[in-house]
Amino acid sequence: MNDSRRQGFTLIEMLVVIAIIAILASIILASASGAIQAAKKNRALSECSSGAIAVENYFADYKKYPVATQMTAEPNSEDVVIVLTAQDTGVNASHVLNSRKKVYLSVNQTTGSSTTAGQFRDPWGGQYKFILDDDFDGKTQIPGHTQDYFKRCIVISSGKNKTFGDDDDVSHVALPYR
Repeated sequence: MNDSRRQGFTLIEMLVVIAIIAILASIILASASGAIQAAKKNRALSECSSGAIAVENYFADYKKYPVATQMTAEPNSEDVVIVLTAQDTGVNASHVLNSRKKVYLSVNQTTGSSTTAGQFRDPWGGQYKFILDDDFDGKTQIPGHTQDYFKRCIVISSGKNKTFGDDDDVSHVALPYR
């Protein structure tokens, strides 16, 4: 009587099990990546709204926009953030543009070990862009587009690809190129 019992698994069986585990892992990682991107987009949307509200509140207090130079639709975003965060540096040295030293925008982002003045970065690392109502008519336009938004300020994130003006952008308003 030949009593040959199988001891362990064959190489083919092991390879099949490894392949199944690899396929399941890739499916899980793909769904997790999508969830992470959705969370980043939601964070950017919330931060765009916070930036626009901060400009509105500053405008309500000072009856002007948080810019040092001649008013343009697209001011230097870093200068706007310096004023809204009440930093005593750059265009707001000695708090000339925010004399009340009121923090309109809380920015908790760091580069390395120290906070960089004027940085308001989206979840992908790009600087948010502030677009202001430069002629004080209560309407704002995104440069290159004709659609009017009845807002004093629009804040835009360039999104994951870090390029403004495409369907990857995130804002608190419906963008015309989406």
